[in-house]
Amino acid sequence: YDDGTIVSLTAIPDSGYQFDGWSDDATGTTNPLNITMDANKTVTAMFSLIQRTLTINAVNGTVTTNPNPVNGTYGDGTVVTLTATPNSGYGFVNWSGDATGTTNVITVTINSDLTIDANFSATASVKDINKINVSVYPNPVSNYLTVQLDEKIKIGKIIDVTGKEIKRFKNNKIDTSKISPGIYILKIE
Repeated sequence: YDDGTIVSLTAIPDSGYQFDGWSDDATGTTNPLNITMDANKTVTAMFSLIQRTLTINAVNGTVTTNPNPVNGTYGDGTVVTLTATPNSGYGFVNWSGDATGTTNVITVTINSDLTIDANFSATASVKDINKINVSVYPNPVSNYLTVQLDEKIKIGKIIDVTGKEIKRFKNNKIDTSKISPGIYILKIE
């Protein structure tokens, strides 16, 4: 360039990268940058991979990630596998927030900051079946559900699949006329 020529430099990051600034014979983050050619100059544009935050919320269970970390930062475009594992006495229900699905293993691409919830619900396991003698009828339920037990019900709850309590009861005959059709969990103490 001729002495005194003004040269305009524009740093254009590749997809998933960000411009961080200039080095060598230029400094700062102005982009585009005008430099005056009053000597031989070396100017380097510096770029870095965009970092995205993954926040995972889990109550009554845990979530592992591959690659790690759980609740950390990842380079833009990183593909992460999430595995939900329920605590004892709980079952995995679904993912919510920035992910959806009902399988306990999912894959997400980190292309923005994400918040993902793993939802678990209290369950009765197969090994518990011999501990109680219970009958629940009719199936399907119309207006009343009857729970027949050898013992008195201390407290009973009807819970939806997201873990939200829909109704409490203490009697063996439960009015279900105001409950929407769906799949529910019956918890009896």
